[in-house]
Amino acid sequence: MSIFTASCPCCGAPVSFRSASSAMAVCGYCNSTLVREADQLRNAGQMATLLEDYSPLRIGVSGMYCGTRFTLIGRIQLRYGAGFWNEWYLILDDGRNAWLSDASGQYAITEDKGPVPQAPQFDQLKPGASLGRQERQYCVSDKRVARCVAGEGELPFVVGPGWEARGVDFRSRHHFLTLDYSEGFPPRCFEGQAVLLDTLACQLLRSPDEIAAQAGRLPGKLAALECPSCAHPIQWVPGSANHLACPACGARLDATDPRAQVLTQAAQAERSYTLELGLQGPLDGQPATLIGQMQCSSPRLGAWSEYLFLRQDGSLRWLVESDGAWELATVLDVWPDSVSPSAVKLEGQAHLQLRSYPSTVQHVAGAFNWAVQVGDVTQITEYRASERGVRVFREQSADEITWSRSRPFSPEALAKLGVSAKALAAARDAQEGDDPEGEDADGDDARMSPWLPRLGKICAALLLLLNARALALDTGFALTVCVVALLLFWLPILAWRWGGDA
Repeated sequence: MSIFTASCPCCGAPVSFRSASSAMAVCGYCNSTLVREADQLRNAGQMATLLEDYSPLRIGVSGMYCGTRFTLIGRIQLRYGAGFWNEWYLILDDGRNAWLSDASGQYAITEDKGPVPQAPQFDQLKPGASLGRQERQYCVSDKRVARCVAGEGELPFVVGPGWEARGVDFRSRHHFLTLDYSEGFPPRCFEGQAVLLDTLACQLLRSPDEIAAQAGRLPGKLAALECPSCAHPIQWVPGSANHLACPACGARLDATDPRAQVLTQAAQAERSYTLELGLQGPLDGQPATLIGQMQCSSPRLGAWSEYLFLRQDGSLRWLVESDGAWELATVLDVWPDSVSPSAVKLEGQAHLQLRSYPSTVQHVAGAFNWAVQVGDVTQITEYRASERGVRVFREQSADEITWSRSRPFSPEALAKLGVSAKALAAARDAQEGDDPEGEDADGDDARMSPWLPRLGKICAALLLLLNARALALDTGFALTVCVVALLLFWLPILAWRWGGDA
């Protein structure tokens, strides 16, 4: 039920405020930013037009959160150096307000818990840092300085194009926390949890036909774009991934503007990929389109290819190709628990650390949901479950930490996706070459961590214990033998550790 209704002073259209806490609204007809002052509306200027990104959400969508019905009443679009996301403002039936974060198919709902005077300064926080709150330990997952580029509906504070948001996100399993430094220090705390759209029982979501009518094309449909730098054709999916990399000249493009402006020129050598951009087929239970391809390398592991797929529901999946073996990877909404420095637990299952290494982008082509470029470095830590072939990855960059899980992708699934016969043969050879215990292609190296260092310590302790009497009686020959034996135990371990793993 509307609390307050007035006419837009610019175009005369009716504007309703459904929440008593709403301080402004964006006119749905003329995009005027209207500030509520008592029973009057003041025009504070024009708000930019929203970028249609094929989100199924819209103003008026309702759903259930923790047993209480909610309705979306406002949205702002925030843009930072590597991409953009939506923040939906919602009102719950019990009178509370909250925010629904919508970023590349990942969602979180948080509520304003007030200022945090004891919080660290914004500049002191980096990805990986910890924060304790209400007997729960959080980890910094993301640190951004973003600006508001557009908005619609009702909002609890006055924003406009250029309004700057300074926020730090924290994660702990499914728990989500944001410290918002936009108004200075102390920051405000927004606390809640990561959610799946399917679990919110949403009603009035936009249908594919409605999205097509507003965006001008069906979600997932490929469009052709001519690179403004070299005129090479680029296939991409408008609205879903707007950072493009020309496969011919390496130019980085910002496709949020219809003119696809060139951001940087980046010469890169030609690379061959098993899968071609635009490939369409079933992936993880839904039709999907290959929109981006990337080649990465590490000093010890060599090179591998990663393929970004956009599924029909707007979510993203990765196919990873390494030495003929294929894996399907999904970004995790629920983070693992840290059990020890070398183990984590996810969904009740322990995962032991395999290795840690830097991954450097060597080549990039197509469209991505962030501004990836040649030379980007990510520190990856792998963990392996007892289930054959299942691995968990922790990926840390300068601004962000993400967790993902991968599992083997069979030759049969590749065939359904439309992969070439040559690639299928390589996948079958790689699958047949696996050892019976399900080790990965670098299983010998992987088994060294963490068990080999532990074995070295045990053997060293036994050696000293068994030779304790000889060492006590003879400080010459026995000591020399023990030192040589210890070196034989530890030199391979130290060489492995210093050979490229961090």
